[in-house]
This record gives sequence, structure tokens and C-alpha cells, in this order.
Amino acid sequence: MNIAEMILTRTKAEGECLLWTNKTAPGQSPRLYVAGERLYVRPLIWKEMKGFAPPADRRVTTTCGNRLCVNPEHLTLASPATISKREGRKGTYSSPAKSRKIALQLRAKSGLTDEAVREIRYGSDPAQDLAARYSISKTYVNMIRRGEFRRDYSSPWAGL
Repeated sequence: MNIAEMILTRTKAEGECLLWTNKTAPGQSPRLYVAGERLYVRPLIWKEMKGFAPPADRRVTTTCGNRLCVNPEHLTLASPATISKREGRKGTYSSPAKSRKIALQLRAKSGLTDEAVREIRYGSDPAQDLAARYSISKTYVNMIRRGEFRRDYSSPWAGL
């Protein structure tokens, strides 16, 4: 059995897409094991259909947006930056839990304690004085006060 036949036996048609039903990489990129070697399916199909391997600085992705699609008509080349922008617009890299985790990691590196943030947020001192006291900008003080930075994650009701 050649690789093309192996690929076809591991797909199912759904609309215009040809969906991969076998193993996938963590990001749902279709992959295949041949003689113990892990091969990604889309570059194999690209090479078979176009006669050349995809350039090293490009990834084979789909025009339909379905991560499991391996339909040769849906395959296109894109740079990692283009893929990241597209996925970012779709919200692939975002979730409340991920945002919280990133915010807490950045907070740990910050020089401001939670107590200082509470003083900035709820205190009556002028922004200019607080900025000087904590060695931060007046703009940052105002953003904390508006809740744009240093959101309170201690309670789901905080800030209501």
C-alpha cells in the first residue's frame, strides 16, 4: 500500500472537506506513522500534488479553516506569522483562563504588590502622587483605576 492509499483509507468526506480520522498532533494537525517515522499528512499531499516539498519557511494549511481537512483543493502555503494572525482573529489563542494565567504571571514580575494596587484603585490620592510613590506612570495609575490593568481575580464578583 503506498502513502496516498494509506492517507485515503484514513479520511472521510464531509461536505467539500476530506477529514482526517487517524492520529493528530496536539494542535490537531493530521499525522501518519510509516515504518516508525512520524509524517505530517498535509506536506505529503502537497509534495505529491505539486511535485515539490513546501519551503521550510512556509506551512501547509487549509483555506476552509478545518484543522482536520486534507483535501488537496483546500491546501495552501502560509507563513507562521500569517497563520498566527488568522488564528488570533478567530480567538484560538484566547480564553478567560489563559488571560488570567498570563496576567498572574506578569503580575508576579511586577514591582507592585496587591496592596499597592488596592491603594491605587480605591485611594483618593492624586494620580501624580501615586505614580511618584510607586515609580510608575500617571497613565498606568489611571489604567489601574479604570480596571484596564491589574484586574482583581480574587473574586468573580470583584469590580461589579
